[in-house]
Amino acid sequence: MLSMRVHRSLIVACLIVALGVTGCATNDSRSAQISDLPTATSTVQRGRASQGPITIADARVVPAGAGTPTRIYLTIRNDGAVADTVTAVRSNVSAETRLERGGTDARSSPLDMLPVPARGTVALTPGGVWVALPGAAPLIIGGTVVVTFTLARAGQVDVFTPIEPSGVGD
Repeated sequence: MLSMRVHRSLIVACLIVALGVTGCATNDSRSAQISDLPTATSTVQRGRASQGPITIADARVVPAGAGTPTRIYLTIRNDGAVADTVTAVRSNVSAETRLERGGTDARSSPLDMLPVPARGTVALTPGGVWVALPGAAPLIIGGTVVVTFTLARAGQVDVFTPIEPSGVGD
């Protein structure tokens, strides 16, 4: 039997796909409809989610380009008085999803964890730290990837991340 969190995530994902396929909603109304869904401990919007004191915002997927894997950039904010740590990340489009740090792909290195300081912010940006999705399934611009971050204290945070064309802010 599926856990309540997985069940809720599947329902939201189906709503996003249905709205995108029918074309009956703009990005703004999709965000409003997703954020209106009842949740026990978290809030979710397109490209943004929160769990306890942790907020993940400005999330976007950039599809693979020449010599680069699909990447996800975002900001993690911790409004809590205690530091937290991202211990795992996974997605619905790639068997392997990982945190990486570095410059070029040849020199990037995987990270086992990512500290998020108390009352602090960590930005995942091109040339710094990002989420890599090597071997990701083909992506459609305007679609959505579900990315789940596991934090040591806050638990799991599901982010419905929009797919944007390469070159938009990267």
